[in-house]
Amino acid sequence: MSVQETLSGKTFFITGFTGLVGKCLVWKLLKSVPDVGCIKVLVRGSKQFPSARDRLNSILSDLPFSDLDPEVTNKVTLVEGDLAQDYNQLNGLLADVSVVVHAAATVNFEETMGDAVEVNLAATSRLLNFCASLNPQLFLYVSTAYSHCDQEGYISEKIPCVDEDPDMIMEAFKWMTPEMGDALQPHLLKKKPNSYIYTKALTENYIQAKMPSLTFPVTIVRPTIVGAALHEPYPGFIDNYNALTGALAAYGYGLWRVSGFDSNIVFDCVPVDLCVNGMIATINHVLTGKSRDKLLVAHLSTSGANPARWNVLNDVQLVAREKYPFEKALRYPRVFILPNEFWERITVFIAQDSFAKLYDVVLCLSGNKFRVSRITTRIKRLLRSTMYFVRHSWKFEQTTFEQVHDNLTEEDKQEFPMLSSEINWHDYYLQYYAGVKTYLLKETIEPEEIARRTRNRQILLKFMFYVGEPLIIILIIAIFFYVPFYLCNVLNLI
Repeated sequence: MSVQETLSGKTFFITGFTGLVGKCLVWKLLKSVPDVGCIKVLVRGSKQFPSARDRLNSILSDLPFSDLDPEVTNKVTLVEGDLAQDYNQLNGLLADVSVVVHAAATVNFEETMGDAVEVNLAATSRLLNFCASLNPQLFLYVSTAYSHCDQEGYISEKIPCVDEDPDMIMEAFKWMTPEMGDALQPHLLKKKPNSYIYTKALTENYIQAKMPSLTFPVTIVRPTIVGAALHEPYPGFIDNYNALTGALAAYGYGLWRVSGFDSNIVFDCVPVDLCVNGMIATINHVLTGKSRDKLLVAHLSTSGANPARWNVLNDVQLVAREKYPFEKALRYPRVFILPNEFWERITVFIAQDSFAKLYDVVLCLSGNKFRVSRITTRIKRLLRSTMYFVRHSWKFEQTTFEQVHDNLTEEDKQEFPMLSSEINWHDYYLQYYAGVKTYLLKETIEPEEIARRTRNRQILLKFMFYVGEPLIIILIIAIFFYVPFYLCNVLNLI
């Protein structure tokens, strides 16, 4: 059976709809499975849209949904609520659900352990237990390929046991204070880099332990780092500043100057459309009975078939700054690769932090409240939180992925492409950079007048980069290294 035939008339319940994967999953279902049933999405209000209904309408009226027929988007139905609620209150709304996709999570690598346990583990526990009354045809959980990244080298499509019992962890964090949770965190993490990874591993263990009591199959998909779209809904489409996207934006503005990345490390990034296609194909695989496992684990990765190393991004940055310059760049974009941690810190202080302070002085004197140093601090936190992943590389088993792909019809392989083997990574990351400029910064690439003004600005920034910045760096070094010695000599004379 084709994917369209399998999913025809099926009703979906999807959490995490407001995220990149959730949006692209719903968009792809609406576009490529025209006979899909109702798609029910869990949405809560936000600061910008206190009403969940207004937030949903805003998303559906924006890209990529605005390009679809309104009759098609009418299949998207609001289920108002959040992950902290009692799902039993929604029993009447979700009684006819065929497939549950749980993609919601906190992806903040610096999240406190208590909040990560609540959002990533406890919320999944509540939803899974609620599904026991729904008895759907499939429960699909979106985890991460790095959930067991403390196993260096090779990660299989199995679920290794963690030392702690997930139920005991949930109970403990109900009465723990935030301070107690922070004190306990290092002892729980052990070799795992952060609370996000740890709670994803815990959740997988919880699901595995629950399987004997469940009457429906469960699939765990583990994507690596999800990046901008390769083809759909649009080349380079992205809607958040997470992980690599934030680094590219910081680079384009000229605020990210120094990197501690190892250029030879393999960086595993899966375009969001390949990730979504893999999820849909996996759903089809299970619903058609081609999987013999009640619990299926599938990696969605690119490094096995088509590995990309960090030096590709290093090459792309030199092209991107000329081809797609940001209209409001503060400095001429350039990142210096310094794998040595000591020299990296020294260079960050001189070439990044000190410049931010100088900008702040100029802005303060001109009456502007905008502070560049706040942005650079966020950039450093982002890079620090991801440094573990860019200094290590893994090989991910892809047995399930290969079986899922092989069982697709030839037409479905064209409609739901999953393979990364033909990706030209240089072109992809250049397209990714253009996507940041287009979809996040809302800057156009085409009009001649804007391009001319931007080029003139680039010429000025380039002059500052090659002439002005070296002089400023010499001044900074003089201030921070020569002046203290001079003062010491004066004091000795006194």
